Amino acid sequence: MNDIGHGKRTQDEFLANIHKLVNKLVQEVPGQIADETTLNNSIQTQASEQAAEKEKLLIGKCPVCKTGNVTDRKTFYGCSNYKADTPCKFSIAKKIAGKTITKAIAKQLIDNGQTKELKGFKSKSGKDFSASLKVVNSKIEFSFNK
Repeated sequence: MNDIGHGKRTQDEFLANIHKLVNKLVQEVPGQIADETTLNNSIQTQASEQAAEKEKLLIGKCPVCKTGNVTDRKTFYGCSNYKADTPCKFSIAKKIAGKTITKAIAKQLIDNGQTKELKGFKSKSGKDFSASLKVVNSKIEFSFNK
């Protein structure tokens, strides 16, 4: 348009170039747009992957509120009902007394209310000790076998 204003091109040349551009786009664009089947398959695949990821994070039913699910969070395992009208605050730290609480240990605690005896805990004074973990009044406590 600027060239037409300065007399370097004519209106017919400009329109011919526009016509060429439109023809080129009409030929190229349909190949670049995914057909509906491909798009639907992509959406279904993504939804399946998201569901699998959610399933991977699921540990089990919350032993406290009984309606929420305990899921794997960044630094703890927690109930999904933490934002409910009556929030559930059940959680399990991923590190208790220096011991890493794995998903398997958390699942055992949730499913049974208690774990088997676990080794590798460290007291505040630095001594190693073994204990079971159990759920008592929505809190995690040590249980020592005598």
